[in-house]
Amino acid sequence: NAFLSTADLSFERDITLAPNPANNSTTINTPTDITVTEVTIYTLLGQKILTTRQQNIPLQGLSSGQYWVKIDTNQGTIYKKLIKN
Repeated sequence: NAFLSTADLSFERDITLAPNPANNSTTINTPTDITVTEVTIYTLLGQKILTTRQQNIPLQGLSSGQYWVKIDTNQGTIYKKLIKN
């Protein structure tokens, strides 16, 4: 289970979603040595909502609530919680 992985993800704290909470969009901010390869947004129940390769993610079509953002990078995969206002 990816949520329970014990792999070394020390780069996770260097990746942020801003703004979070967000209204219309959020941006994935990364250090220069980390490349985002794919972003997937899931509901808290695991339903896939959106997949993109962009770091600026439009949120207009999402209902207010909490989501998981799966961020695939050249250094591994992490999950961040996103709050949509």
